[in-house]
Amino acid sequence: MRLVCPADLRRPLPAAPSPAPGAVIRHNAAGGAYLDAKIARGEAAEAIVTDTRAACDKAGAQ
Repeated sequence: MRLVCPADLRRPLPAAPSPAPGAVIRHNAAGGAYLDAKIARGEAAEAIVTDTRAACDKAGAQ
């Protein structure tokens, strides 16, 4: 049996953004909750990719 993981799984993740010098980030409570949820969703997606890569490597997948 040959185990294969999708090639797209190996695509590099984009670099984490960082605020530019002098950036001012403002929001109200509802906006902050939305941004927190977007960030948490992105972090969860990144964890899925990195965990799956590790599982593929551990299983010896191509």
